[in-house]
Amino acid sequence: MDQPHRGGNQIWSLVVKDNFLIWKYKSVDGACVLKDLRGLEKTFRLNNGTPLAAGFPGDVAFHMHPDFPTDLLLVDNLLNSDMVIVASKRLQDCVRAQSPSEVEYLPVKIIDHKGRIASKDYAIIHPVRPVDCIDKQHSVFETNPIDPDDIETLEKLVIDEAKIPDDRR
Repeated sequence: MDQPHRGGNQIWSLVVKDNFLIWKYKSVDGACVLKDLRGLEKTFRLNNGTPLAAGFPGDVAFHMHPDFPTDLLLVDNLLNSDMVIVASKRLQDCVRAQSPSEVEYLPVKIIDHKGRIASKDYAIIHPVRPVDCIDKQHSVFETNPIDPDDIETLEKLVIDEAKIPDDRR
């Protein structure tokens, strides 16, 4: 089932399947780009599924990228150099409504180009203990030349639903 959402200049849809959900988004002119996540040590843990909610600091913030000084629009899913899901409250609520297990919502502030808080309503949607369920024979992707286990680009994603445990979504 696709659930389209329209907000500001952004359009996204949530695709809900039996065992997984995916949202598709469209790039928006003027949407802010984030850089410099501050207030969290060892940020690599955001990309490897390490649970962080229990000790997550209260002062974690993303700063708007200085190379894009006129891009100020806060959309539902903010592009960032750390490649994590920085989601608006609306997108968080939509994902929460699907009741995925093993997902944390880590609050972050968004800081504008002048050093002021642009929003306190965003969170990193942080999947923990990820499940390797990519059907690599039918997906189209390129691996990192240094680490062949790391997918660098993904053109077509095919999920092998048999690899998803019954208690996970």
